[in-house]
Amino acid sequence: MNKFELNRLIKSYKKEGLFIHGQIKREELISFTFHSTSIEGSSLTYEEVYSLLSDNVGAPKSMVDNLMNIDHAKAYELALNEFKNSPELTESFIRKVNSAVLKNTGKIVNTPLGSYDESKGEFRLTSVSVGPRYFPDHTKVRLLIAGLCKSFNKSLKTVKTDLDILNLASDLHFNFVSIHPFSDGNGRTARILMNAVLFAFDLPRLILLSENKRKYYEALEETRNRLDENIIREFIYMQYIEQLNREVEKYRKAKKGNTFLAF
Repeated sequence: MNKFELNRLIKSYKKEGLFIHGQIKREELISFTFHSTSIEGSSLTYEEVYSLLSDNVGAPKSMVDNLMNIDHAKAYELALNEFKNSPELTESFIRKVNSAVLKNTGKIVNTPLGSYDESKGEFRLTSVSVGPRYFPDHTKVRLLIAGLCKSFNKSLKTVKTDLDILNLASDLHFNFVSIHPFSDGNGRTARILMNAVLFAFDLPRLILLSENKRKYYEALEETRNRLDENIIREFIYMQYIEQLNREVEKYRKAKKGNTFLAF
């Protein structure tokens, strides 16, 4: 991925007025929420998420799916605004975001080692897997999160270019989801954290499309298997470039269109 192409697209995006400094557009909130929850199995359509978040009209579907989308939208706004005001990654911030993601759908999980409440952002006390992939033992979670925060905050001080920032956001997303510190909501939390970094640096946020779920998971798994962070980075680059191109082109076509009013 050519860094000059990235810079050109970001400049075009901002020049066309598609970027609003320090604000989360309603369209972004709805689209990001829809795709992120769809990746995790939500049955709500885009139109249903739009009605739910814009008009407070619930979809005639699972209450859990409705609540998942409501929680996700609120967690997104909370995380982006809070991180922009205080750009430092901490355990308490991560737990706060995950707690918001699972506010109304998190459960109390009982284990031989004790109970924990998913809705309060408490780290798991159990093993967790996705398909054949098992994530680090629960006894290592707190130490791994501490290491993640330390490494991220150190790198945060050295970023200079938009590509540096995108790499930082991508690496945070990958490293967090590879730790899988919670028993639920890890993917949603990881994608929110990634966009919180972009928001803090006034860069367009990335919406990973639900229709690319298989490629997304494959990129994550291949990165782990080959121990090569460039694999997930390249996937993120391509999604980012495609999104910016798509939005700029859509806006330019709309500007060229004529509106005819009949009286």
